[in-house]
Amino acid sequence: MPESTRTGGSFGHVARRLLVGSIALTLGLTLSGCLIDRVPAADVAIQRDGDGVRVAFCESARVDELWVDQWVSQRVEVWEAKPRVKVGPGDVLDRASLGTSLEELAVFDFESGDDISVTIIRPTETSQETRFNMRNGLPDDEWLLPDGKTALEPCPNSQG
Repeated sequence: MPESTRTGGSFGHVARRLLVGSIALTLGLTLSGCLIDRVPAADVAIQRDGDGVRVAFCESARVDELWVDQWVSQRVEVWEAKPRVKVGPGDVLDRASLGTSLEELAVFDFESGDDISVTIIRPTETSQETRFNMRNGLPDDEWLLPDGKTALEPCPNSQG
């Protein structure tokens, strides 16, 4: 499988691990009550599309990078893309719309029940991440919402 391009060699791997570590540390401190502000979650929904996924956005966002990973016993980088696009509520990014900006580094295992996370990197290098519990699988006819519920529309609580 191709090597991840999220990082630039060994320095990049260290930088990525630091980013993931700082997110994990911040989440840990937030959950323990040591921090008031939470790491922002991405307002997205996901849906199975054959052997890939579709990511629907429920708010406007500028997306420089999109990472879709699966948690087996650790984070496995499955998709990474650098679309550098602006999306609005209801917009969907998938294999077709990401085109050549998408690198598929591994294969999703939808039967394992392992969580999938979606990370959005914005131009300011800030990130938002949402982790989806896959205990009940990933539907192809409904959207999985961050709270674990499913819906026919990806953003049932959006105004518009």
